[in-house]
Amino acid sequence: MACAALDRRHLVVARGAATGGFAVPVLGVLAVWLPWFQFAARPLFFFYAIVLLPFYATGLAMALGKILGPAHHPKRRIRAMLVGLAVGVVILHFTFIYPILTDGLLTRPEWLSRMWFGTWI
Repeated sequence: MACAALDRRHLVVARGAATGGFAVPVLGVLAVWLPWFQFAARPLFFFYAIVLLPFYATGLAMALGKILGPAHHPKRRIRAMLVGLAVGVVILHFTFIYPILTDGLLTRPEWLSRMWFGTWI
């Protein structure tokens, strides 16, 4: 295996991939996302990405579960704080993008701050 020389206890994704646990979300995202690269020069609409959401959510939950680790691990509290921080970042991102998802009223600078790529405009 390619990462056999690496310390697997610290490679969250590699540990899951070694057992095949992360195969479904990773392959699901790649199967839906990679074909979009052939259309990179033209605008792509966000609603086409809705089919990625279950794979993103599943992959994120699996990765956070791996970070959290077993219930009686000595560093469980620190790991729980990291997981809580990651969930907080997801919630903050959702509140930032919420006006776009709900067709909320935004000024042009606010709208442009949410357009991360030039092809989104």
